[in-house]
Amino acid sequence: MKVRVQIFGALQKPEGQGDFTRELKDGTTVEALLLALEYHPRHVAAIIAELNGKQVKHSVKLKDNDVVGLSLAIGGG
Repeated sequence: MKVRVQIFGALQKPEGQGDFTRELKDGTTVEALLLALEYHPRHVAAIIAELNGKQVKHSVKLKDNDVVGLSLAIGGG
């Protein structure tokens, strides 16, 4: 299956681009996508994922033609 990945803000762009398509196995989760993009496992929790415009947990399974938006959680105080 193919998913479109959009990376926003200061998050590292593994493909050197902020918008690209990635071929994945059926049933791949958001977390597995993040690891396939070579984000360090301990940094994955700080990444916010949106699936087709809605924020989702990393355990959600992706489907063909999904659009995954990724950004860093912003904190402050």
